[in-house]
Amino acid sequence: MSPSIFGREAPLGELAAALDEVRRGAGQVEFLAGEAGVGKTRLVNEFLARLPQGAGVEQRGANCFNETRA
Repeated sequence: MSPSIFGREAPLGELAAALDEVRRGAGQVEFLAGEAGVGKTRLVNEFLARLPQGAGVEQRGANCFNETRA
């Protein structure tokens, strides 16, 4: 069993609302941004874990890295 997630009901609700819009036929893109370690991945994993089995949701992701050039 995974540990509980606290203080994230609002963003979880926003993700659920976006999914509802997609199911109604609207296009949606959700971006999560924040400092390392603030729980972005944990939030997405919790959202996906709460979906019913067979919900037909695919997770896509990308990573961006700062590159310093001299």
